[in-house]
Amino acid sequence: MKKNLILLLVLFPVIISSENNLKLEYDEIVQRIQSIINNPQAPLLAGGLAVIKNNETIFCKSLGISRLNKDGTENKTSNEFTKYRTASISKLFTAIAIWQLEEKGLLNITDEASKYLNFPLRNPNFPDTPITIEKLLSHTSSLAENGSIYNIPYNHSISEFFTNGSEIYYNGSYSKQNGPGYYDYMNINYCLLGTIIENITNIRFDKYMIENVLKPLNITGSYNIYEMSQETLDETGTLYEKLTNGTFDINGTWTPRMDDFTDGYPTANYSEYIIGSNGALYGPMGNLRVSLTELTHLVHMFINNGTYNNNQILKPETIEKMFKIVWKYDAEKKNGNNNGEYDMAYGGGPNIILNIGKNRLHEKKNLNFSGHTADAYGLFGGVFFDRVKGYGLVYRGNGASKNLVEYTSNYSAYNQWALDFIKLADDIAQFDYPENDDKSKKDTNGDNNDSNTFIYIIIIIVVILLIAIIIFFVWRCCKKKAANKEDESPRNESLMEY
Repeated sequence: MKKNLILLLVLFPVIISSENNLKLEYDEIVQRIQSIINNPQAPLLAGGLAVIKNNETIFCKSLGISRLNKDGTENKTSNEFTKYRTASISKLFTAIAIWQLEEKGLLNITDEASKYLNFPLRNPNFPDTPITIEKLLSHTSSLAENGSIYNIPYNHSISEFFTNGSEIYYNGSYSKQNGPGYYDYMNINYCLLGTIIENITNIRFDKYMIENVLKPLNITGSYNIYEMSQETLDETGTLYEKLTNGTFDINGTWTPRMDDFTDGYPTANYSEYIIGSNGALYGPMGNLRVSLTELTHLVHMFINNGTYNNNQILKPETIEKMFKIVWKYDAEKKNGNNNGEYDMAYGGGPNIILNIGKNRLHEKKNLNFSGHTADAYGLFGGVFFDRVKGYGLVYRGNGASKNLVEYTSNYSAYNQWALDFIKLADDIAQFDYPENDDKSKKDTNGDNNDSNTFIYIIIIIVVILLIAIIIFFVWRCCKKKAANKEDESPRNESLMEY
């Protein structure tokens, strides 16, 4: 009986440790991804997840359909190599290009943006406050837009967006209420950054990105679908929404919203384009076609201090600058539009998760991640990582059947599909973070906390008893050895009592 008790006490901490390190089986992970896609209350057409732990991609899989025929039947299956227009995650790549130019001494982040544009960019309602490149990167420029009006068409200059009387002038392009420094997420900021890249390098934005950012990251996609190779186009999926009469409907029809190739691949002639006039044309804010697997390359680059596959994309010191918080929401000052706590802090390109209120990715853990999300034309996604711990995840879904702003949980501003993927990622990797310390949860779970405290006390007592028994056992052994030296008569049988 005593032997069994000692064995149990010795193994008890090991049992607890083993339970905390369980990992899901591959088939179970695939099944859970499929269940997210096939959720009858919120179906998707495709979805995928990649998980990075200790600087290694430990899982990467995408399921579903990437293209439909006109009659709604499957044309192509989605997988982790399928490229999709990845929406605002594209901004992270554009930000990398800007920081590269600073490394080369071709710009300074604190420079006024007008210095690299062919027109003055300053909010007339706040004429004494310059709009810097940093403010464009962090969405604190005081610029505004309306819907998709930031998509400046071919043969127009981006300056016309701000010029009263022009064909594409937007009267609200400068905020009247909030000056530079106030956070308000706007795509036009990155359209201007694309134009700045062209003016500095004299290279068209999409081509500069291929040579200086995408190829070093071993990414074969592009911001310009009109010049993608046949092979790359064959790998590109269509974006869908489940609609009825233009409204989200889980019983509606899968409606193509972007990159519909049922009538062949698109063509365009930009031969008369003037470099530096309209970087928005190539979509620095959202046009990158890239696969789930290729997005993990971006995560590894950030985790490895700017290096991927022996290619130094950015210097370590530049990475630190890029992730330094430029804007943080202040409730008293009301210094930004936090979009229902979706955005609470921003760096020089990345979104910083603070785990405050609904600004969280996990219900129970404070995932100290940074990165960026995507949401456009039925696609949603996220690229998040912890550069210190070497953790990361990439999730992506296509074929939204609900409005992402409305399909949320009670603990996070992020859409429920995203949260389901993130929860699965944590179940796979078991990211090592403490549980959140939300006061309201402490108050409502007081009894549970008391019982947990009691359990911890019992464990401590058991450990102390175990140590005491071991010490006593060693002491008796030493005593017997000493006695044996004095009395040569055999006494080993007495040890069997223990």
